[in-house]
Amino acid sequence: MFAPYCPIHGSRVLLFAENLIAIDSTPRGWTLRFRCDCGYTGTCEVNRREMIAA
Repeated sequence: MFAPYCPIHGSRVLLFAENLIAIDSTPRGWTLRFRCDCGYTGTCEVNRREMIAA
């Protein structure tokens, strides 16, 4: 599960693995490309430091 911001909802939404389109590795962490249940397609970034702290 992850909770990216969706501008159509105007808030963060809880999404699941089925909503992932792609995961791209970057030097800072990962970029998640997702499709919200409302149809919005967007990206969110997860940096390595946040993952280590969790």
